[in-house]
Amino acid sequence: MTQEQIKSIQKQITETEYNLRLIQEQKSKYVESTSIPLDLIKNEEFQQTRLNELQECLVTLKKRFQEIRESRPIPPLLPYLCDRSEQEHHLAQALQKLNQQPHRPLVCIIHGDDFQSHDMFLERLKQISLPKLIYSDGKENGVTDYLLSCPSRLQKIDDLHNLLENKLADRLLNRSFVPKEEINQFLAGHPGPVIIHTHFLTEDWQQHGSKVIESFINFWQHWPDIPPGNYLLIFLFIKYQVKKELSIKRFCFKFKNKIIYKFIKQLSLSEFSQFGRLIGAVLPELDGITRRQTEDWARDKDTKHFWGEEKIEDLMSKIRDIFEQWEKEKSSNTIPMEHLARKLTQILQNPSIAEEERR
Repeated sequence: MTQEQIKSIQKQITETEYNLRLIQEQKSKYVESTSIPLDLIKNEEFQQTRLNELQECLVTLKKRFQEIRESRPIPPLLPYLCDRSEQEHHLAQALQKLNQQPHRPLVCIIHGDDFQSHDMFLERLKQISLPKLIYSDGKENGVTDYLLSCPSRLQKIDDLHNLLENKLADRLLNRSFVPKEEINQFLAGHPGPVIIHTHFLTEDWQQHGSKVIESFINFWQHWPDIPPGNYLLIFLFIKYQVKKELSIKRFCFKFKNKIIYKFIKQLSLSEFSQFGRLIGAVLPELDGITRRQTEDWARDKDTKHFWGEEKIEDLMSKIRDIFEQWEKEKSSNTIPMEHLARKLTQILQNPSIAEEERR
């Protein structure tokens, strides 16, 4: 690899420079230059030529290394892997409960504001968190996910269950009016866990309020038993809409967001007691990321593998600059995931070469 070659060349340069110093020390012992042995002169010429060639080679390799780094695609999830350990911990606890009642689905509520990158958190759950939490023995099957859109402008809340069942049948089986039992059998045919994810916005609360969430959870409360060895995970994402400009809509959303948050908190405190035939969990709210969490992300093996372990201090200084600028502009020491991931992506797209190359 180019990085290993660079280290090898740098080591050879150090050794050659050391040899040259030894030769120069030996030459200094002679009063007359004509007294210097010819072998010593030839050895000096050889070492100097070798040093010039090594330095030219180092410049070429570093240029090549820079080109490779700049052309290498960034792993899509990498900028979004800053700390979500609290959410992962609560998900692990929910999965432990699920293992005690493996025939039931897990309904998990995930909530946060507009700028917390809910969809990338879903990708993180699929690709990293769930395989790690479910397959502790090293064996692993892929996680499959299906979007279940909740009907908009629902006239009667009592119609929700039939509409959800029809949407599931259409999404999974490309058919309508399929009973739950047949849909459940289809899901059981997957070799790994299955995620059904649904997404709500603040504005979806306007028509029926908390009843739409309660009815949604109740739909899964009456789901048929899951066959042994299968996981059915229902992820309900609730996104608090935030309006930046001062307007009536901004204050309306702010008021409704408080009501939604209060409802979710009560549901969490009740531990879904009114829904005894399923496992329910509310993950901690997705919120902004701190500087320490971002620095820990920089220290993680995936980041160091992409960025280069020898340049970790360079990355740390860039992270410090991001947070100092953000705090200056926003008077906040946390950055929403969406904004932070965008800034980290910009850094990763333009990696600087090691410090010694800039000298």
